[in-house]
Amino acid sequence: MKENSIIFKGKNNGIQIILDNKMSFNELKTAFENKIKSAKNFFKDADLSISFKGREINELEEKELIDIISKNTSINVSFLNNNELKTSEKVFNALKNITVFHKGSIRNGQSLKDNGSIVIIGDVNPGGEIIARGNIIILGSLKGIAHAGCDGNADCFIAAFNLCPMQLRIADFITYFSDGNFNKANGAEIARIKNGQIFIESLIH
Repeated sequence: MKENSIIFKGKNNGIQIILDNKMSFNELKTAFENKIKSAKNFFKDADLSISFKGREINELEEKELIDIISKNTSINVSFLNNNELKTSEKVFNALKNITVFHKGSIRNGQSLKDNGSIVIIGDVNPGGEIIARGNIIILGSLKGIAHAGCDGNADCFIAAFNLCPMQLRIADFITYFSDGNFNKANGAEIARIKNGQIFIESLIH
């Protein structure tokens, strides 16, 4: 098996993984798992962005490689470093059950996107943006923008310990909030679609 069939390159916001384009995918998976096990220092951070280069891989193959990382390291894959969210139904079906965790607050001007659900361990500050194909859960205050079910899934929800956003979107439904509401403290709340509109209710009964 070629020694350089898998190459890791550190980037500012994560890791670029260069894959051999001659091997069969089964051979590549074996080489990939061996490389992951022997190079855990590359995966020492709690949250990482991952990008794959060097060969064409389909959505399910991509998911298999991400699963290998998850099973053999202690890190959370924050998001795949693609230029935009993929839109095919196959990608959503393959990744909709993945929940990624981001430790730390999202600052003004930051945007976090993912093909699955997102859990933020921290706050989303005014001007910060979260976009997910699945649900969004904020273990802190949501003061920015959140868009759940961005592929059109109106069954998704947005929940936060303190829900005081600038804007909420679920699928194609959208609601805006007035400025200066960032200090309210109504307790944990959840937003979801009811009767054709975004409805917010308490999670504490």
